[in-house]
Amino acid sequence: MVNLKSDVESNKTQLKANLVEIERKFNTTDKILPLLGTNAQNKMSIVSDIFSISTLTSFESNDITYQTLINSGDLKLINDLALKTAIEEHYSQYKIMLKDYERQENIHKEYLGGYFIHNVDFDAFKKR
Repeated sequence: MVNLKSDVESNKTQLKANLVEIERKFNTTDKILPLLGTNAQNKMSIVSDIFSISTLTSFESNDITYQTLINSGDLKLINDLALKTAIEEHYSQYKIMLKDYERQENIHKEYLGGYFIHNVDFDAFKKR
């Protein structure tokens, strides 16, 4: 149980850092949105901000102990049904989150690359 708790604490730390990063990206997005799709003179000044928010925020679940409990059959040794259910529900939430991260990656692949290719004047960006 100590290792399981350690894994959860590690995940919690990573998710808190992700939250800070995502909040920073939201704040940067608020600054960028008014200039997107305009012919404003300072439009190219936001390109570096666009690059900064385009980096993917990732999450890799530290679930080695949980996987070991499942694969070895040791999860059955936990007699407390409520605890066992809570552990299983906790890790099933990671599956949902990982799908969200995959969706984020697909959005980047499908839309962001095209935006950079068709809307960013890289020569003007270099000159600034």
